[in-house]
This record gives sequence, structure tokens and C-alpha cells, in this order.
Amino acid sequence: MRDSLFILDALHNRDGGPKPETVITDTASYSDIVFGLFAICGYQLSPRIADIGDARLWRNHTTANYGPLQEASRHTARLDRIRVHWSDMLRVAGSLTTGEVRRYYLIRMLSRDGRPTGLGDAFAHYGRIFKTLHLLQFVSDTGYRRIIGKQLNITEARHRLARKIFFGQRGELRQHYREGMEDQLGALGLALNAVVLWNSLYLDRAAKQLAADGFPSPTISSPASHPSGSTTSASSAATHSSVRKSLAGAPARPRPWQRRGAVAAAERLRTGADCAGG
Repeated sequence: MRDSLFILDALHNRDGGPKPETVITDTASYSDIVFGLFAICGYQLSPRIADIGDARLWRNHTTANYGPLQEASRHTARLDRIRVHWSDMLRVAGSLTTGEVRRYYLIRMLSRDGRPTGLGDAFAHYGRIFKTLHLLQFVSDTGYRRIIGKQLNITEARHRLARKIFFGQRGELRQHYREGMEDQLGALGLALNAVVLWNSLYLDRAAKQLAADGFPSPTISSPASHPSGSTTSASSAATHSSVRKSLAGAPARPRPWQRRGAVAAAERLRTGADCAGG
């Protein structure tokens, strides 16, 4: 839960930009209480849950008939416990949003000696509702699963690049005080962003040069945000359909003359960049 509270702090202390609606994490960053905290603060938590076959589905009504999910949803989320603590839950959400409460005190409010308090139990039951909705969408929506996997792959790729850049001191934080660690991580983030920006600009110019020279250059668009629900599947299907169409006319392997042309185009691009820099 501690890692997830760091994520909430980062979300509520952004320097700018649009507010994210969906937060994608791995299994280690989720619990029922965390689902409740993210939901009450207005975020959709979308973790990739390991051993999803062992995950529980929760119902709101004990006597309701859930059709095909009747046997799978044997556990009930206690709405009465949520109602009892609802005003305190809203105060916690307000304190998180304004930064008035620290993670240490929040953990003490929600759990004690490894067991949830009354308020923590209410957050857990509240989070089970949204966890169940996430599980149902994850199982039934291929586009939703693909988005989560793609985003986590991007995150892991960033970590791999960071490990390669952070070669000094064997990649370890050697400062003994918080400000020094933050300065070290901030410098690493600046270097990472510079590398990513340069590669993006250079590859974009190279692709445009190849397209101008008449070489096939299929473009794959990756939206910054994806709507949830059935719209996600439709958008994902449309995107992959357009990718398949754009790739249909591209040769499986480049011909020798294409490789020579690509090298020449890259060389002209590099020479032009050097002249502009000089």
C-alpha cells in the first residue's frame, strides 16, 4: 500500500498537464483498500493482477441473481459499513487531494498491527466494488488488456533505459539525506527525458525523409488516453485494422536497393543536422 500512496502523492502534486483518469500498475501496487482510495479520489486503478483466476468477484446484494456470474460472485461487499464511515472517507479524500495528510498517518488510520481499522475496512469494501468492475472488464475486453500490457511494457522499457544511463556508483543512491536522493533522481529523469526527446525527434525526421523519397513508411498511431468500456475495443480494433492495411503493401524484407536508399537518406539527414548545428 505504501507504493500506491506514493503514486497518489505524485498525482495530486503534478506540475501541470491534464489530470489522468486511469492509473495502470503491476500487481504489487494494488489491494482492496488501494482500489477504494483511488476510486474516491476520482481515478480508475487498472492493475495487471497476477493469478487472476484466484481473484474474488464481489456482489452488492445477497439475494440478487447475477446470471452466469452467480456462482463466481459469492462474496458480498458490505454497503452498510461504507455508509457508517462515508463522511470520514470523504474527509480522507479531501485531505489527500489538498496534501493535508501524510502517508504515515494515513497508513495508521487505515490499518493497525497488520489489520484494517474500521475506516480501512470501509475503504476495502468500497474498493472491492471497483476491483470487481476492473476484473470483469479485464476478462471480457481484449482492448483493455492490451492497453494495460502496452503501458506496462513502456514503463519497463523506461526502467531498462534508466539502468543503462545510471551507471555511476553502480546505479545506487549513495546520498544519506532525502534532498540529495531527490537531486540524483531528478538528474536521472532529466537525462532520460533528453534521450527520449532526441530519439523521438530524430526518428520522426528520418521517417519523414524516407516518406519524401518514396519509401513505404507505415505510421502507427498510439493515442495518449483510451476510453474505457466497449469504446476501447472499437478504438483498438480500428487502430489495428488501419495498421494491418498500412502494412499490407509493405514488403516483408527490404530489398538491397531499399537498404541503400535508407542509408543514404539517413546520411543526408545527419549531414543536414550537422550543418544546422554548426
